[in-house]
Amino acid sequence: MIDVPVPLFLITSNVTCVVEINGRMIGEVTDKSYLAHPLSSDGEYYISVIPLKNNPDKLYYSVTRKISLKDGAIQGDMPDDVIVTEWQGGIIELYISVGVISPFTILQYPCVIESIEVKSENRVFTLYYDNGLRILMEENGIQLFGRAIGNFTDGTMETMTNGKKLFCVVKVKCELGERMIIFDLDLNTLFDECGDSVGFMDANPYTTRKLDSIVGHEEITKYKFDDKKFEIFCKENGFYTHQRKQPEDEKSLAIAFCEAVRDRRDDEALSFLTSNLRDADVEEIRTMFGEFSIVKSPITEQSGVCAGILRRDTNVKNRFFAKLLRFEFSDDMLIANINFE
Repeated sequence: MIDVPVPLFLITSNVTCVVEINGRMIGEVTDKSYLAHPLSSDGEYYISVIPLKNNPDKLYYSVTRKISLKDGAIQGDMPDDVIVTEWQGGIIELYISVGVISPFTILQYPCVIESIEVKSENRVFTLYYDNGLRILMEENGIQLFGRAIGNFTDGTMETMTNGKKLFCVVKVKCELGERMIIFDLDLNTLFDECGDSVGFMDANPYTTRKLDSIVGHEEITKYKFDDKKFEIFCKENGFYTHQRKQPEDEKSLAIAFCEAVRDRRDDEALSFLTSNLRDADVEEIRTMFGEFSIVKSPITEQSGVCAGILRRDTNVKNRFFAKLLRFEFSDDMLIANINFE
């Protein structure tokens, strides 16, 4: 990053949009470009991002947010759709998301999706849609009980055995990926969790969650039945739905190294270093880096390979302080040196 004599906004957004500051059009940004705008050290700025297009699955709308500066520093908490990163040299990266709504869907008539008969109990379970997804339990042709699952239009249902117990399992797609609900045969809810993927392992449910990892680390949460409901049995990190992704270039390898240091995957961190650096103490590297939660490439052009490690401001919501690292590499694309900017 370069030092600038006055604070400088670098504005980005999640879609292609026009940026206005205090009612004046400044220019256009995309999700892969930024707009630079100089600021005074003190003042209030009303920044609008106005989307230029929609897509078939989403409708976008304009957002205006107030940003206050004092002595060149951002003041106050940020709303959920604004993320501020303060880089060295007076550069303030400002990410503002435009508003997103789902387009209206065509009204769907009530319909049965799936039915399962449990002959041992003389019961039938029916998954159906009626202004949302619902499940109904019948015994000897008499409707006994039902539950609303949520604002979904489709799903799947199956039975599952754990030991001597039989359960009814419903799966749906949700914003977080997949949701799985396990009912007993009286429609009591014993498990209701979401993940990037959900499933069963040795007749017990699990969920996976993608971690902030350029090589694709995931967290798997395994559950076990305790006679009343399914409780967390253990959590592990690894690769469960895909293979490990090898960093494609020096920039992604630098990010992968920083993530490994952050997440205490010391063996993985050392594997990214040249042989003469592998005697390094990763704990000492962690101490030099300091506390950080996010790793990203700088938004501006840099000479050489750089990565920014971002420390979250514990007093101000959605505000981060960035430290810039510069990497040198060997001919076989391993880290040979790290310098602090």
